[in-house]
Amino acid sequence: MIENPTGPFDPALPPALARKLTEFRRRHPERLAVRSEGSIHLLRCAEIDWIEAQGDYARFHLADWTCLVRMTMRTLASHLDPARFLRIHRSRIVNVDRIERISRDAERGYCVQLRDQRRLRIGEHYLNHVRRYLLTVPICLVKEPDILAPSPVGAEPVLS
Repeated sequence: MIENPTGPFDPALPPALARKLTEFRRRHPERLAVRSEGSIHLLRCAEIDWIEAQGDYARFHLADWTCLVRMTMRTLASHLDPARFLRIHRSRIVNVDRIERISRDAERGYCVQLRDQRRLRIGEHYLNHVRRYLLTVPICLVKEPDILAPSPVGAEPVLS
């Protein structure tokens, strides 16, 4: 299912670090080999826009193509690089490079808007995942309310 890592590391690296990097590469490869529609497709992780669960299957959404693979989201998430992919819902994982903005929506709670203008709802239980991710990203602060701060009980959400 997962492509083997290739290429040696710089021989000047300490052996312990080289072993850790090799293990990381094994757990979070740059490509996934997925069986779909009678063929095996090699997907570059960087080209995946987002992934959605459909029962025990996962649908990969790429720029101009989708494919359905028999794999649970839990298993899939364990193979994806957590620096590149963010779980925003029990049935959705997004490539962080495709996120254009995060906003609050009166009807849907919090949403991630992708570069293709698709809006995906952030599950209530996954807001902390998004908050932790945002702590790793340099942010230019603007005088606006914190859209990811917990709302006071009974307060109406502020639209962005």
